Amino acid sequence: MVRYVIRRLLMLIPVLLGVMLIVFFFQTVSKDDPVKILLGQGALEEDVIAMRKKLGLDQPVVVQYFRYVWNFFTKGDLGTSYTTGRPVFEEIMSRFPYTLKLALLSVTIGSVIGIPLGIISAVKQNTWFDNAVRGFTVFMSSFPGFWLALLLIIVFAVKLDWLPSNGISDPAGWVLPVVCVSIGTITGLTRTTRASVLETIHQDFVRTARAKGQR
Repeated sequence: MVRYVIRRLLMLIPVLLGVMLIVFFFQTVSKDDPVKILLGQGALEEDVIAMRKKLGLDQPVVVQYFRYVWNFFTKGDLGTSYTTGRPVFEEIMSRFPYTLKLALLSVTIGSVIGIPLGIISAVKQNTWFDNAVRGFTVFMSSFPGFWLALLLIIVFAVKLDWLPSNGISDPAGWVLPVVCVSIGTITGLTRTTRASVLETIHQDFVRTARAKGQR
């Protein structure tokens, strides 16, 4: 078990390197200049040159990439945000509690709804309930998450004005994000649970138990 965990953790290294390489590639081909984002479009040329040198953006992309990788693995430094000027790690950690709370709420709701739906759907296989659940999961899983989020905002925030479109200053602000993320969890858990239960109830020991009078 320990060997498996270590092997999986080591596999994260090439994944991280690949993600960093892709980000630097898109940064190279992008027309957005981070220096002009920081200083504004009307900044003087000498100020742009000085800021570019300060940030190390005057060096080749390969040098920037390996310097970033080195700082990340040796110091845990994710760099500085061009928008706020704060370290990226601080930006992430300031939002992490909200992300964690959203994930926990969504997984809890998804488990409470998705697992029972999958069990009942499997036990009542090929009934109207099973067909309705399968249709719902297929229909909802075909929606991209960002499109569903926009649809919920348009309907419940803009049209009906029942819920806020952004912000989490009160409990109502959590409703749309939690619903949007929970739907994906519900559909995934329902389909997985249904398949697992169907595989189990068709095994020989279940047939034997039913033959002996068990429900």
